[in-house]
Amino acid sequence: MKQRALQLKEETIRHRRYIHECAEVGLKLPKTMAYIKEELKICGIEPKLCGNGICAEIGRGEPVLLLRADADALPNGHTCGHDCHAAMLLTAAKLLKEDEQKLHGTVRLMFQPAEETLEGAKNMIDHGILAPTPQAALAFHTAAGKLRPGMALYGSGIMMRSADCVTITFRGKGGHGAYADRTCDPIKMAVEAYQALPEFSFGVFHAGETGNVIPDTAVLKGSVRTERGREKMLDKLERVVHQAAKRYGGSVEINHTAGAPALECDQKLTVFFAGCLKELNLIVKDGVRAKASEDFAYIAREIPSAYFYLTCGFSDGRGAHLAHDPLVQIDEDVLPIGAAAYAHCAQRYLKK
Repeated sequence: MKQRALQLKEETIRHRRYIHECAEVGLKLPKTMAYIKEELKICGIEPKLCGNGICAEIGRGEPVLLLRADADALPNGHTCGHDCHAAMLLTAAKLLKEDEQKLHGTVRLMFQPAEETLEGAKNMIDHGILAPTPQAALAFHTAAGKLRPGMALYGSGIMMRSADCVTITFRGKGGHGAYADRTCDPIKMAVEAYQALPEFSFGVFHAGETGNVIPDTAVLKGSVRTERGREKMLDKLERVVHQAAKRYGGSVEINHTAGAPALECDQKLTVFFAGCLKELNLIVKDGVRAKASEDFAYIAREIPSAYFYLTCGFSDGRGAHLAHDPLVQIDEDVLPIGAAAYAHCAQRYLKK
């Protein structure tokens, strides 16, 4: 698999660069999904729509292993590596199709939209990606920066935190700034709530347009990420914002825009795949505790799952920028390694 993946390196890079250049966000990725669909057909694989994503199968019978790749970008472009994930899985699909007769079961491919908004996995689950139920699932995520390229990193127990994204709208009564005593100031409500919720990370605070006018509304947008105690944290949010609104005589509305549970992978399955990756001469390390979140957690909540970071950075100045940074750079030499990792792990799992 590794040798064949290296032969297909330029093809994998071509996949990545096409998807990179037509970066699309959210649930609807028309150009990206059309490209993936066409490339699968070229390999002799029949793709199907699954919600807003694409699924396909290689092999037949049980067991069934799900291989997942996200394919959406951020508003500032493909700065999280999802273009790489989709490219790696496309090449892995070709590798597995070429050796389909050697598969002792079925590989189900999952090309997912909207991971960044934590909507894509749920969308595909709702449309049947887990029916009939696979026995296990595997996903990879590239890791830019200064880490030595070509390492596989994972975490035992909770690997990534839950996420809850919220929009909080405080409503009061606006008026002239000189007569603030006749108003119900939503900015004061929002400030009080902001200060009482240090666990939350707020990126938007919007209120008013003019310096001498008290606005009618103030809006906070942010998120909270936890390893445990998710419900407790959301209860605190409800309590704090309603107390703040009541104190100043206003009202408040909370809109939960997105969320995902903590990512907790199956330990036995992860150790097995770690062994498979070592067979590819990868350095495999435990110990990841990421503060970020990942909606693959919805898959892991339903079936035994494993998740690995694949390092793809540079030791020089090109490694100074991390994911989500518009200046992030990725070592494309890692792409065939990722493709081989997907395919080899699938073969070994089904055989065992």
